[in-house]
Formats: sequence, structure tokens, C-alpha cells
Amino acid sequence: MFGSGLKLVNYGAKQMASGMNRYLAAFQDFKKKFNHSAGQTATEGKATDSSSSTEKKRQKRKRKREVVKKAEFVRPGLSPLAKLKQRDPSIKYIRNPLKAPKILDAKNFFSKHGGGNPFKTFVNAKTGWRTVAKLSVRGKPPHKSPVIGLFAPKSHRIVRIPNSPAHHPAINSAVAKCEYALSMVPQVKGYDGENPGGISYVALSVQRKDAKIQLVLVFNNKSLEEIGSKRIKKLIKYLTTEPDAKNKKKKKKRQKDGSSRNASLPSSSVTRAACTFHSIWVHLHPCGRHDNSIFGRNEKSWKCVYGNDAGVEERLRIISRDIVAKNAKTNYKPTLYFPPFVFRQANLDAFENIVRVIRKYLSPDKSVVELYGGVGTIGLNILDLVKDLSCSDENPHNKKCFQRSKSGLPPSFQQKIDYTTGSASEMVVNKKELLGKDICIVDPPRKGLDDDVIEGLLSSGGPRRLIYISCGFKAFKRDFEALTSANRNGSFSLLHAEGHVLFPGADHLETVAIFDKK
Repeated sequence: MFGSGLKLVNYGAKQMASGMNRYLAAFQDFKKKFNHSAGQTATEGKATDSSSSTEKKRQKRKRKREVVKKAEFVRPGLSPLAKLKQRDPSIKYIRNPLKAPKILDAKNFFSKHGGGNPFKTFVNAKTGWRTVAKLSVRGKPPHKSPVIGLFAPKSHRIVRIPNSPAHHPAINSAVAKCEYALSMVPQVKGYDGENPGGISYVALSVQRKDAKIQLVLVFNNKSLEEIGSKRIKKLIKYLTTEPDAKNKKKKKKRQKDGSSRNASLPSSSVTRAACTFHSIWVHLHPCGRHDNSIFGRNEKSWKCVYGNDAGVEERLRIISRDIVAKNAKTNYKPTLYFPPFVFRQANLDAFENIVRVIRKYLSPDKSVVELYGGVGTIGLNILDLVKDLSCSDENPHNKKCFQRSKSGLPPSFQQKIDYTTGSASEMVVNKKELLGKDICIVDPPRKGLDDDVIEGLLSSGGPRRLIYISCGFKAFKRDFEALTSANRNGSFSLLHAEGHVLFPGADHLETVAIFDKK
């Protein structure tokens, strides 16, 4: 009995030892794992915020892709016009431009403040009206070639707008030619939206009399050496010559083997587009990803590399006929000059109607001052109806264009007009331009009139009549309140107002308002 008890104790000891060994092995295994994970704990802790931020960025990119998909017409069964509307917001109201929200807002505003006079709105041609266009260029993957077009809504993704109904046909042809040239010169990259270098924008302006294009290639580079003069010459060669049979074969081969940098282009758009260039410019504008300006302010950053550097020539054709009818004995047909670094109306056909309205409210015995005058688009076309005219603008390039136009006028008209470079505020405060003048014409940018200009207009020595052309209706309403307030001395009353749709399809209105001192 004692022997069997001893055996039992030995067996229990063995089992205990075996259990302890298993425990120790498990503990050592746990210790190894713990030590390994402990070494990474700090790193993982630091990476928590980073991974959370990365996930948020991933979700944001996903939402952007969904928006872009909508802009790129994934929905089947849409008409061509509906597809274009999704890509190009400027033609959203093209079927009925008078239903645009800003036009409805203007009608409502003048129904309350127009003195009982109806507010009429005029619309010209709804297609082919845009003779000035600025389009973005990007070359970021997955695109094999720089893409020219507009940013998709709520994104920085470019979508092409071939054959836009708003564009003058010559612009559509020129864009196709640019796409072709870029596909044939792969060394010229598109700006990727982040890193310096590459072509970032193209700006196009049509000379209406012969449909020639003034083209600007905007590069995100500091110098021409960065781009390479040989590459620019090669690009110009493909822009200014029709593709020969050899190039067509080469391009077809590229598209077939998938190596083409522009395989996404429609076959009908590139090689068949007829286009003649008035001039081609290179503009250097190195800027960061958050800089939305298309052109820079450095005067030395512009270079005409092909054609005429004087700018496209334009005449307001309807106004010229009116002038000749009133001045049969005088050959007075002002020619305007628009190089790429000065402002030009995108729809000159419709803007002529605005100049016609202005001419109705002028008198040959009145002295006139024009602020925000540009190159003289308005001023040079009203000289036969004023005693004298002082014109000004802050863009230093405008005066040269103005003087060239002035030199082509009859001597009797040249004596009536002078031009000063300076801001509207400077003209009013420092030059006292409003004093002694009978009529003031203003055509400010969308932000409206400067405060100094409003104060000058309301002063006792200011003009008795104000002709206000507004391209920003929100700012116009603010200025209207300041100019007509009963609490201000020298305030104005509204004599006449009408609207002109210069951008049919877009939510935009150009307002012409005539004010007289009370």
C-alpha cells in the first residue's frame, strides 16, 4: 500500500512539472510577443493621427471622383447639350438665358427702385459669341497627354469641352490644334497642379474680321531656358502647319499600340480643324497650387514667338456705321488694339449695343471723364458726341494701345481726348479728374466702384450725370444704395436702366444705368 502511494506521488509530481513547463513555455512566448509589440507601441501611437488623416484624405478623394464622374457624363441617355451643360456651367441657361437667377434678381430690384419704368433685358446670339477664352491645362496622371478644358465642379480635375456652343468656331478649332501639337511634342509637359513647370493655361482671342487667333501659352516656369527653345519652336511648327500624311501615319500607329500621349482625343477634332494664328505668345507665370491667377504682373514675362505683336485689331462695326452716318464728311472709324495683356470684352458683338445706349445720353457741349477705361473701347467710340474726354485706367499696358488708336483718328478728334495711367481712386483723389466735368462714365470690375470714387461723385464739384456699366450686380446694388441715398448730399436719382446678356447661358448680367444729380 505504501508502494502504490509512492507511485501516485511521483505521478503527481511529473504532471505538475509538465504543467509548469507548459506554463513557462507559454509565458516565454507571451514575453517575446509583448517585447516585440512594446517596441512598436510608440510608433503606432504616433501613426494613429497620421492614419486617421490619411483615411480622411482617401474619403475626400473618393467623393471628388464621384463628382468628376457626374461631370464626365457617366449617366447614359443624355443629349449632347445636357452633357455639355454638365461640363460647362457657362451654358447652364442657354435654352432660356432670361431665366438666369441674376437676371430675375435684377428685374425684382428695379421693380422696386426703377421709378415705375420697366427693366428690359436684351440678348444677342446664344451660340458662337465668345471671342475670348482662357482654359486650364493639366498633365497629371492618369492622363497620357496634357488635357485642355475646364475644372469639373468642386474639383481640380480637368474635363474637355470640345465644340463648345458658346465658343467662336475658331476657338474650338484652335483648342483642337493645341491638343494635336501637344500630342506631337511629348517633351512639353502639362502642369501637374502641384510641382513647378509645364504648360498651365491657354488663352485665346479671336480677331473677328478674319477669325484669326491670338494664342497665349502660359507656362509655370521661370525662364524660357527651363522650357527649351527647341521644344517651343517644335510646338509652334505643329501649331502653324497642317499635319502631313507622314505625321498622320505616325499618330495612327501611336494610337494603335497605345503609346499615343493623346489617345483620348476624338479622331475628328485634331487634324481636320482649320485654324489660322494671328500670333502666338509665351507667358511665364511660375506660381503655387493655391494661386488662381492666370497671368502674372511681370512685364518681362511676355514674349511673342510668332506673328504680329501689336494685338488683334477690332472695330465696333455698328458704332462705326452710326458715326459715319452722323459725320459723313469725316472718316472716323476707331480701331482698337488688344494684345493679350490688356482686358477685352469676351462678347464684343453684344457690347456694341451697350455703347449705343451710352451714346444716347451724351451731348456735344459736355465735358466727359471715363474711369476704368481700358484701351478706350467706350471712349474712342463716343468722341463725335462730346466736347472733350479724359480717359484713364490702372493697367500700364493700356496707354500704348490707346495712343496707337488715337494716332489713327482725324486731328480734330485727337485734340479732344487724353489718357492717363492710374487707378480710379488716384484719378479722383490726386488728379481731381471729376471736378468741372459734366458726365462721368464708369465700367468697373465686378467688385464695383471704389469708395473714393463714390465720394468724389457725390461731392459738390462732381459731374451732374453718371453712366454706370456694371458687370457685377451684387456690387451694383450696394453702389446704387450709396449713390441714391436720401441721407447723402449730392445724391443721384435713377433716370434709366436696362440689362444686356453678354454671356448667354451663364448666370450673369451686364447692367447699364443712367443717373442724374437730384
